[in-house]
Amino acid sequence: MSDSPVDSTVATAASHERRPTPLYKHFHRIAWLAVALTFCVIVFGGFVRLSNAGLSCPDWPTCYGQWLPPLDAAAIIEWSHRFLGGTKVAGGNRDVA
Repeated sequence: MSDSPVDSTVATAASHERRPTPLYKHFHRIAWLAVALTFCVIVFGGFVRLSNAGLSCPDWPTCYGQWLPPLDAAAIIEWSHRFLGGTKVAGGNRDVA
């Protein structure tokens, strides 16, 4: 009795509803984002080292007691590296910070 064309159309439309994609389906994208961000932190850390900016902000987590660094190139480089590493840790990738 439920073999009418109307019933099958409703059933087909209902089975094609968009459901939210589970997080594990996007895991490879999240993993590649973590790899790219880790690579950026490592490369930028080398830039901090080569520019001798490693001790430009003597305290942590602030820089000279302020949340934003002074307008000094070395302090901005060091603070930017800290910020990049902090976003990586805040994003849930806590293996290397």
